[in-house]
Amino acid sequence: MADGTGTREAGANGAAVAAFLAAGIGAFAVGVMVILNESGLFEAPALYEPAGGVSGRTTIAVVIWVIAWAVLHSRWRDRQVESRRMHLATLLFDRPGRVANLSPRLEAPLIENDGCMQSLAHSLRCGHELQFAFRP
Repeated sequence: MADGTGTREAGANGAAVAAFLAAGIGAFAVGVMVILNESGLFEAPALYEPAGGVSGRTTIAVVIWVIAWAVLHSRWRDRQVESRRMHLATLLFDRPGRVANLSPRLEAPLIENDGCMQSLAHSLRCGHELQFAFRP
């Protein structure tokens, strides 16, 4: 706000910083849900059958995002929060979540076991010895 002299008063930025950090937490939650699903450790229910399990995974991630946003907003809404550190924390949550979400799926044939191409997820579930097959 301008105080009449052309300078701006420092206001509370906690609500905005809470939104940024919650977005990073939400992106990380999506990545974790994808990794857990692709490795066979957790299968989210299909909430909308034409979309399959992705509807359940994204719904769980959205619930995590909303909870994170609500908790952070209620704690920081009237405070001045050091935004540089929180933006760095957001990136530390956001980037791994995006990489996990956009990386090649674990069901792609990546493993050769006794001459048979298998998926990494299958090999992890069944305890096969991992031998990576690099094909051009």
